[in-house]
Amino acid sequence: MGLGIFFFLAFVAFSQNGHVKLGEKDEKPEFGTASWAGMLFSAGIGSSILYWATIEWAYYYQGPPFGLSPSENQLETIQWASTYGIFHWGPIAWAIYTLPAIPMAYFFYVRKTPVIKISETLRPLLGNTSDSVIGRIIDVLFILDY
Repeated sequence: MGLGIFFFLAFVAFSQNGHVKLGEKDEKPEFGTASWAGMLFSAGIGSSILYWATIEWAYYYQGPPFGLSPSENQLETIQWASTYGIFHWGPIAWAIYTLPAIPMAYFFYVRKTPVIKISETLRPLLGNTSDSVIGRIIDVLFILDY
């Protein structure tokens, strides 16, 4: 699924939709590309590390990958547990984070919606239903899923 999201976003980036400007047509960017990438990287890594840094190794030690048993070869299990987490920090994970961020940014900066919620990005499909309990359920499920 992550690989499919990655290729879908690459397609979107190189299609005509990849040239949509987030903001006013004549507006100059507040930050350069390198600064913007640095801020996104820092925010994403910071929030993820806050959650996973203390428990990820233990998670992989208890259920190691590749059919290893934590009780048979503890040294190999510890080595995998301490290095396997790198797969969460690569382009596939960033693609999964980016998938909902793009429509939220589009609706906020281009369509000028006053809020940044996933239910607001579904307004063209749901209509005013996105303001009801259904919209709130969608927002809560989105937060719990991420």
